Amino acid sequence: MRRFLVVLDHLRVSRSEVKSGRNNPDVITAARCVNVGLFVSGGLREDVAVTLGRGPLEDLTAISFAANDLRRVSPDERSITFFLLKASEVADQLEPTETERMDNGIRVERNSLLGLVDHWDIDSVHVANAEENAFPIYRENSNDPLFIYCSRQLTPDIIDALPDAIIVPRPPHPERFILDVNMHSDRQVQGS
Repeated sequence: MRRFLVVLDHLRVSRSEVKSGRNNPDVITAARCVNVGLFVSGGLREDVAVTLGRGPLEDLTAISFAANDLRRVSPDERSITFFLLKASEVADQLEPTETERMDNGIRVERNSLLGLVDHWDIDSVHVANAEENAFPIYRENSNDPLFIYCSRQLTPDIIDALPDAIIVPRPPHPERFILDVNMHSDRQVQGS
């Protein structure tokens, strides 16, 4: 499974903002990341998960939308933010290292970045930390790659602690990063 982890500094979802359609910029970005990562014309990308993280890297709240498990989630921003609100309410009740799966297939976890990587059994990590115009390098033979995009760039000590980590280009927006990786992967599948 190709997994994206997008950590946003201000990912706070409020019921009044969701109802009025006036979400903060990080919530809008989060919804767009889910849309770009999972939805294609006519359905969902198989074997792709988009995880939205909030909080410090030592104690992340992670909300995962995995295409293989999702039910009743549509690609529109309002629907995604509604489910993000429900998942955030679940997340607020979790203790460290707890996980809960919602009835619509969304998983909510609370763990450190390294704890999540270990729990997900990731074999290679691509970190969006390089200059945008750097040449992208992706490991084609990776079975379960993780692509990380954080609001703030990761420090070298965190990157060194990740399994088999490589640095890839960092576009200005995480949804662009997800789109670029998906397009690259789609080309690889079509070429084989």
